[in-house]
Amino acid sequence: MVRMKDVGEENCHIEMRAASGLANPYLAAAGVLAAGLLGLNEKGELPTPSKGPSEDDPKHQKLAGSLEDALIALKKDKAMQEMLGADFVKLFVTVKEAELARFRSHVTDWERDEYLELY
Repeated sequence: MVRMKDVGEENCHIEMRAASGLANPYLAAAGVLAAGLLGLNEKGELPTPSKGPSEDDPKHQKLAGSLEDALIALKKDKAMQEMLGADFVKLFVTVKEAELARFRSHVTDWERDEYLELY
């Protein structure tokens, strides 16, 4: 998500706010730039600014709530795949799906503590 603050004012500035501090900054920047270029190519209209927190504004589409949802969306988004490159997207999705599989197969400390004596 990119946010513009104080539009029309002398101290107007642009913030890139969606990526986590844990994200790869190069991939985050590439994704934001690709999305921006797609918006320009499709001559997309900017929405009117929100009055309060934009995440509470129903006119904005919600971002994916999980890595799995984000990968599903990326696999469906042919324009973004073309912008980022099919080879990159294929490799990225494959690596992230492998990470998810390892995550799901991991037994956490909580699970061990909660269920070990029961079963």
